[in-house]
Amino acid sequence: MRLCLDNNPVKPTKLMIYPDPELDYLDIDTQLKDIEMKDKLLQLKGRYLNSAARKEDYKIKINGSSCPVMDLHQSYLICNLSNTVHIKDVPLLVEVSVGHNWKTVLGNMRFFHVEYRKNQIHVQLAAICLGTFAVLILCLVFVMRKKHLGVFRKKATEEFSVVYLNSTETRGLMDPPTDTELVVEGATWDPKPGFDAIEIVDMLKQQNIFIERDLVRLGQDIGHGNFGCVYQGYLRSMEERDEQLVAVKTVLKTEVQDINAILDEAMIMKDFNHANVLSLIGISVAPGEFPLVIIPFMSNGDLLSYIRSADNKPTIKDLVKFGLDVAKGMEYLGSIKFVHRDLAARNCISDNKKMLPVKWMAPESLENGTYSTKSDVWSFGVVMWELMTRGSAPYCDVNNWDMHKYLQSGRRLKRTDFCPPPLYDIMMTCWEFDPDDRPTFHDVNLRITGLVEQEK
Repeated sequence: MRLCLDNNPVKPTKLMIYPDPELDYLDIDTQLKDIEMKDKLLQLKGRYLNSAARKEDYKIKINGSSCPVMDLHQSYLICNLSNTVHIKDVPLLVEVSVGHNWKTVLGNMRFFHVEYRKNQIHVQLAAICLGTFAVLILCLVFVMRKKHLGVFRKKATEEFSVVYLNSTETRGLMDPPTDTELVVEGATWDPKPGFDAIEIVDMLKQQNIFIERDLVRLGQDIGHGNFGCVYQGYLRSMEERDEQLVAVKTVLKTEVQDINAILDEAMIMKDFNHANVLSLIGISVAPGEFPLVIIPFMSNGDLLSYIRSADNKPTIKDLVKFGLDVAKGMEYLGSIKFVHRDLAARNCISDNKKMLPVKWMAPESLENGTYSTKSDVWSFGVVMWELMTRGSAPYCDVNNWDMHKYLQSGRRLKRTDFCPPPLYDIMMTCWEFDPDDRPTFHDVNLRITGLVEQEK
């Protein structure tokens, strides 16, 4: 190739042209690849994969989660599945991109369990013997525990009181305090390590919130968080063939405390009964799977996404009414002695995250971890500010570590041009430094209702 600039020939230069990488679809017919739950590596085959790209140029995402490339060759690449969400029998979208100009969708993969069979007769016999011995030991321990014999004998002076709290310190359904019997609304469960689906199912049936797994069908993924994953789902009743559109929540991680937290949340939600508070439909538990918490499907999504969307054009009055609905729900929660601890426009219910949002927290919560209905009132004031700004981030120029000092100095969120002054006055009362000086949610409801009625 010869290049000329302004009719002046340039020294001959070699130009190397490489073909674009080509990756094979996961399956030619179904575009679905089955992966064992225990597998840590995923191999994708193709051609020209390392001709002009390095492994760090490749970005692989599985259902939105990164799968880092570990090895790259001309005809295949390998990525690490360790950080990928392992959910059994749910299709997960696989996307691959190189740089900013090349991207492809390879199809879906799903995880499944595999049982391995040993052909050697001595291995089978050894397994049977060990299994029988283990069962006998477990039966003996179970009987001793039930009868309070030997090391399981209770002391005559011991008394236990178990209270369910929506906090990160609550131990919950699958990890209760040692040597106690957990009591929830009349349902009992003897503590055992790990996840015992049979015991959980029995308890859920006593609470009338158990749903058979084959009645629940999972659809597309509609949301992720640090704690859980939410799917659009379909619930079929026992008597009818029609399906009800629902939201299905499950955990992202396999730690016992994460499974505890989602079940704790569901057990609290089952008693909610208010038009402005999300309620529980039921819980599905099956051996080998994580619990599925089934709640009503909200077609507009969370409040923060709704008010940020350019497709929605709520008026100031609409936004104030949204805030009034939140306040009504919070007044109800306060009446049943429930402290939310994480009230923000993105949330409809508490999600038990251990890392609470600093910029929505009251000063006493930041300083010493104290939570009350009055700290929820503070957070509600921030929610109203979010509504009036169509979802802006509060205190965006303040570092998290400086928040307590910032609030202690008397500084607060500024009133925006679209926020009615009387409404801002209500917000300022929510942000009184002393919790006793803040209004109750009942007072907030009365004042906001008065503002709405004035605009009629």
